[in-house]
Amino acid sequence: MNLPEKITALLNSNPVDEDGEPYDSKLLPGMTPSEISDLENKLGFELPNQTKELLLFAKGIEEGPMELTEFIGSPTEYLYIIDPKKTYLQVSTDGFGNIWFYDFDSSSSDLGPIYYYQHEGPMVFYQSKNIIEFMEESLRFMTPPYESLIDDVHEFRIKPINELNKDLIPAVQARNHSDKIIREYAAGFSEQVLFYDFRNAKAGDGFDMARMKGVDRHPDFPIYVLEPVPTFMSKIKSLFK
Repeated sequence: MNLPEKITALLNSNPVDEDGEPYDSKLLPGMTPSEISDLENKLGFELPNQTKELLLFAKGIEEGPMELTEFIGSPTEYLYIIDPKKTYLQVSTDGFGNIWFYDFDSSSSDLGPIYYYQHEGPMVFYQSKNIIEFMEESLRFMTPPYESLIDDVHEFRIKPINELNKDLIPAVQARNHSDKIIREYAAGFSEQVLFYDFRNAKAGDGFDMARMKGVDRHPDFPIYVLEPVPTFMSKIKSLFK
């Protein structure tokens, strides 16, 4: 079965959640071929057939495992803290202030990749390579035994919070990195910043922004720049130097 057929079959089976409560899921009406063509023109590339099939079938789903999932996303300024210069597209929300979002770049050829934003850090994690993979995991989240990479990332099962930020790259190291892209990008920043490279990320990889702020994002690749925020005590100490 293709993905629309899997979604239809699951919703017709009257699924229930882990507490035995029925889902009250509703599909959002699909796009027309002309709307998909307009979207492709806006994106600058032709979408894969699987994605087109999904968009013709529905624009999203309400009251699934998440409160709302919109397949093409909707603009949100909620994520300005990651990169203040960029507006991201929200794909899904759990209803508790945590969202999944798209991060397009020049190498994109589909609706994705998708990242997870956890507001209590805040923290940012890689989730799925595209909307197809994301929805496949969403269906697993609605089906016993309810095991899904979405839930694993949401609950920090893949990478515990205390393991985050160990793969941040300090500016000094980035400027001497073996990777030319990181090396050249790092040259434009101060020695205080840190870099995070999502290019080869797997679900659960990410960073914790506690006591840090987003500064920039590489224009062509998912490489983020973070800057530590001075604590109150560090500000006091600096006055006496």
